[in-house]
Amino acid sequence: MTPIWPFSVLQRRKYDREFNAALIVLLGTYRFARLSAEEKARVDREVNDILKVDPDYVSDIRQWRALDSIGAFRGIAMARLGIATGISGPAWQEMLRFWEETFLDLAIWERDMRTGFVLWDYRAGSTATADAKRYLRQHGLDIPDVEAANPWEMESLLGTASYPDAEARRAEWLEKWTLDPHPNDGPPAHPR
Repeated sequence: MTPIWPFSVLQRRKYDREFNAALIVLLGTYRFARLSAEEKARVDREVNDILKVDPDYVSDIRQWRALDSIGAFRGIAMARLGIATGISGPAWQEMLRFWEETFLDLAIWERDMRTGFVLWDYRAGSTATADAKRYLRQHGLDIPDVEAANPWEMESLLGTASYPDAEARRAEWLEKWTLDPHPNDGPPAHPR
């Protein structure tokens, strides 16, 4: 059953926002992996500028656990720097049309607030995100069918291979999250 107006219009607008948010997050994640080392450094410096981090302190977003957040920040940073999307589809400005940078963002917040709004509209499991992944695959961007279970499976995307204590963090993560509820001596005793 097709929704009646105005619900059909609102439903389409919601889908468009989710689709474009997914494009930004996915391009920020998977397009970033294809950039040169110099361009990656420029993007991460721009992320620091978006976050308004002290220039003497380099915020390493690779330590974040949410790949979606990293992708959104890097996508906005690439748009601000004018780095090409790498696909023969919409340009950054067309994707960002729902989240215009306003005078109030800069005057009141003194920062680019679009990343938060993009993340607000991004839905990892939505139809719009699945359509965005399919669209980007059709345009030559290599996106895996299944997202990685932990950040260390995506070292090329996060850049953790060069992170100083990447192996220690990986071991800590695996120790914490590896499911081995009962070793070979039977089920665990339940406290009463």
